[in-house]
Amino acid sequence: MNVPTTEAIWCLAWGDVTDDVLQRGLDYACNNGADCAAIQPGGRCFYPDAIINHANYAYDTYWKSHNRGLNACSFGGTGLIEIIGLDPSTPTCTFPPSS
Repeated sequence: MNVPTTEAIWCLAWGDVTDDVLQRGLDYACNNGADCAAIQPGGRCFYPDAIINHANYAYDTYWKSHNRGLNACSFGGTGLIEIIGLDPSTPTCTFPPSS
């Protein structure tokens, strides 16, 4: 089952887990289709340099590269589909649109 296309949906990291747990999800996403070049040093989304920000970007790009399937936003229970109008982009990092 896929989530309907809309600009206001992202797959984000659950912020209430340890950095080690987020790092495992981030590593999985980056090794399996996420666009992680943007969160590497010198990349356009490296800043803010925080694990939660990097995980958010990696989870979202992984999810979008896997046809926005519900299971593609699991990451061992640390991913969640955010269906609100709050764009997770930062002033230095624009998340790709959902469509």
